[in-house]
Amino acid sequence: MKYFSAIILTICFISNMAKSEDNILLDDWKFSGYAQIVPYLDGRDFSNKTYPLTHTEMKLRFGVSKQVEDIFEFNFQVQDSRIWGQESGLTSNSKNIDLIIGYLQFNELLNLPLSVQFGRFQLNYANSRILGNSPWNYYERAYDGIRCFIVTDPIDIDVFYANTGNEIVQSVKALPDSYDYPSTEYIDRSIMGFWASIKKIKEQNIHAFLFRELDPKKTDSSNFNLNRFTGGVNWFGKIGNFSPNVEFAYQFGGAADIDISAYLLSVSTDYKIGNWKLTSGTDWLSGTAQDADKEFGTYQLDLGAKHKFFGLMDYFQSPSPGTGERGVNDYYLGASLSPKDSKWNYYLFGHLFTANQEYPDGNNIFGEEIDLRIRYYPVKGVFIEFTNAVFLPGDIMKSFYSTVNGDDRSDPGFMSYLRIVANI
Repeated sequence: MKYFSAIILTICFISNMAKSEDNILLDDWKFSGYAQIVPYLDGRDFSNKTYPLTHTEMKLRFGVSKQVEDIFEFNFQVQDSRIWGQESGLTSNSKNIDLIIGYLQFNELLNLPLSVQFGRFQLNYANSRILGNSPWNYYERAYDGIRCFIVTDPIDIDVFYANTGNEIVQSVKALPDSYDYPSTEYIDRSIMGFWASIKKIKEQNIHAFLFRELDPKKTDSSNFNLNRFTGGVNWFGKIGNFSPNVEFAYQFGGAADIDISAYLLSVSTDYKIGNWKLTSGTDWLSGTAQDADKEFGTYQLDLGAKHKFFGLMDYFQSPSPGTGERGVNDYYLGASLSPKDSKWNYYLFGHLFTANQEYPDGNNIFGEEIDLRIRYYPVKGVFIEFTNAVFLPGDIMKSFYSTVNGDDRSDPGFMSYLRIVANI
């Protein structure tokens, strides 16, 4: 925390100097802030015999960036995330400060449409379903590595390589006896790939992507060697008042001695009529069949923004034990209303969740969910959101979450929260 305070004081000092000095290194500093406070009433356990959980989450973020003559860019953002009352005493410290973004970027290298980014960055493409920063979580997803941008008139291509986990610690002494001998295996999980966006077609956004996740951990009872590829195409179009979307991704590779063969398919459309937007669609995450032998068919949505999809109650964040690895299909219908010249927005959606692969007893219904959200924008960059959601459990959910005494949890699940966000 003392280092964070020193950084803030240094930035403030530089900012004051920039106001009085005509210096290219001191000009054009940009500051940003973000705050999110969410009180929860959480009754998602399908039982009216228990009290709903109550707590308040808070996330605060501060950033500073600097650009020099469109050639060099520096970006730094830190974040504190906590639950109110988390510290157990006056002298305790939850140590929640985390570096979310911290990179150096060089633009137009060799006079080419090429930019290179080094450090900690976020990968957030299209609607964030495949690769997204997951802003709903305490700590947003970030990557440490290198990223290249190739920007041309018909197509943009991002190429990236980053470590997402590494247990190597720098030796205090650079001496031979400070190294393990013989060498032992260590965790070094990484992601590498590309994302391409075609811009040439008017009002049509087409994306193609391929990336590899590699986790060469030693195989044991709890870990597995992961070598997973994810590739696919997305289309986000506009045809008159309709905005159809099609997303497809396929996963292949292996985990230990098991082959991976899984898919994601989403087909939806929005229809704009006046101040209303009507939405219908279906999202499918494939599952593993009951009789599958040495093949894993459950699509793993590890790197996407999970809270944006499959309902607001988050029962089906993938990988989810709630699906029993059978996958999930979501059939949804909804409407949102944004009255002209109004600071209010209304959102109502209904979902039917089914298993992608059948269960032995033939049950295929997880349940139905209804989401209602009302949002108010008092000033630019600030909104207050009130959300209520109800889930009616089907036979699968009742079976999964029965009590230790064998009693069904058959009551409706519910969740309410008040979300206050300021983004400046």
